[in-house]
Order: sequence, then structure tokens, then C-alpha cells
Amino acid sequence: MRRVPCLAFLLAACIPPPPDLCQRGVDLECDRQFECQSDAVKSTEAFLNGYGATAADCKQKVAVLAGCADKRTEDELCIGENAGKKFQLWKASDCSDQRKALTCADFLDPAKTPAVCSEQCL
Repeated sequence: MRRVPCLAFLLAACIPPPPDLCQRGVDLECDRQFECQSDAVKSTEAFLNGYGATAADCKQKVAVLAGCADKRTEDELCIGENAGKKFQLWKASDCSDQRKALTCADFLDPAKTPAVCSEQCL
């Protein structure tokens, strides 16, 4: 009897479902926004409307706006100008890791967004 390699099964079992992947992206954005923005920015109406008053509020609010609970496939994580493209999990993971490692000044500067982040949906 031939054995099926377990590695492929284990890798597939480790990939979070699309709603969780979406929530992880939201969580990172909210955590970094609340970590990096000044108190003056966080008290503005625009920030409060977009992100809420706390990171926890942000995570709930932005996840609803992003439709995280409704994501059924990884490709549905490609939205806006990337809609209809193929989601690249490994590039999204690299993007997340690199965004976490940015200084606050670099995180808040759109010009410093890691290049791999533009390759999440191809």
C-alpha cells in the first residue's frame, strides 16, 4: 500500500479559512493604526469614523466593512482594483510580516509600504 505524504495535508490544515485571513489583515491594520497614530490624529472625527475609538472597536468595525465573515475563498480577499485576481497567500504572509516590522513612521508613510504588499493579488 502506498502512503500519501502527510506534509501536503498538514500544510493545508494550517492555512486559516478566508474569514480568518481577512480578520488577521484587519487586526494588523487596527493594531498598527492605534500604535502609530498620535493622540491628536486618533481624536479626529475622520479617524474615529474610520477606525473607532479603540483597537477593539476598529477590529470589529473594519471587519464588518471588509465583509470578513462573508469571505468564502482566498480570491475574495482581492478587493477594489484587485477584484477578480488570484490571492497569493505566501506574498500576503510576507507583506504582513514586513508591515509588522516597520517603524511607525514607515508604517504611516504609504511610500514605504513593502513592495510585496502590491503582489498579494495577481
